[in-house]
Amino acid sequence: MTPSAKIITAATEVPPVVDALGRHLELRRLTALDKFRLFKAAGPELSLNQPWIAMAILASSVVAIDEIPIPQPYNEVQIEALIGQGNRT
Repeated sequence: MTPSAKIITAATEVPPVVDALGRHLELRRLTALDKFRLFKAAGPELSLNQPWIAMAILASSVVAIDEIPIPQPYNEVQIEALIGQGNRT
């Protein structure tokens, strides 16, 4: 791996996180395409609602909880279900 590639890889890595419930969360930075797809899933009205879309982006950054993969949402119901997982014990 080139030195430049190492720097880019290190800059995009997100360390694992343990939440208040003791769950191990695996996160990733969303790409432009990921965000585009999220806006499409949210629809035109919710995409303009900044607090709602901020929560959706944050929730969509979680790719696994306790090593269980979390699929990316494709519609408003799936986005809300993903956000709701933050409240589960």
